[in-house]
Amino acid sequence: MRPTLRSEDLKATILSALATVIERHPILSTIVVNEDSNAPYFARLPRINLEDTVAFMVRQMPMPMTEYGSDAELGSILEVQHNASFKESYDSFRSGA
Repeated sequence: MRPTLRSEDLKATILSALATVIERHPILSTIVVNEDSNAPYFARLPRINLEDTVAFMVRQMPMPMTEYGSDAELGSILEVQHNASFKESYDSFRSGA
């Protein structure tokens, strides 16, 4: 029998892991400043509130059980996130879990 995590424990585990990854890979917290000017430059965000920027979603449909099956629900979520403007989202940082 596999151990199960309560949803709050799972959320805390994911946020902790994400914080570690961002700390180890600074490019993940880098934004373009003055993007529309003649002198844009990169800067690292001084802090990221992961509680505000990570969206946890509950599946509405069961996951496909085939190895190569398509996942329409995941595809839809990824499409929305891919097409969203960073300028309109959470200090130019966002993540979904």
